[in-house]
Amino acid sequence: MNAYTDAERKNLLTPVMDVDLNQEVWIELSTDGLQGGAVKLVTDSCWVTSDPLPTADLKYDLIIDGCPDLNDGTVGIEGNGLGTSNYFWFRMFQFVSSSDFYLHCEVNLCVEQDCSPDCSQPGGRRRRALQESRGERLRDKRSGDFISMGWSN
Repeated sequence: MNAYTDAERKNLLTPVMDVDLNQEVWIELSTDGLQGGAVKLVTDSCWVTSDPLPTADLKYDLIIDGCPDLNDGTVGIEGNGLGTSNYFWFRMFQFVSSSDFYLHCEVNLCVEQDCSPDCSQPGGRRRRALQESRGERLRDKRSGDFISMGWSN
């Protein structure tokens, strides 16, 4: 996971750099050494906490079920579930009680032909009907993990 200050994702944002409120930040998630035709990276969810723990009580959702949070019009995502990388963007904000900022994402590797979320439906839900009908087979074809990064203003 890398953070950038530009849409082209060329200017890397480091944890010690200052980020302005409302500044757009681009996050790229990618895998190394995987064949894009066989394995896809799916970003299922991303959220921000003021605490390094991903399970902190105070959190703000950015990506839900693979789609931008509909309650926040400043979040977008591209390429999710289409290859070995994807990226999303959001406008920087700050918690009232803390200037610390920790981004957490739950990602999965998928070996299905079509792993991309369907964000065109109200509520931005994944293609659950197809996935749920596969039952146990689906669990065998996906593996997930959490990744996190943080910085302080």
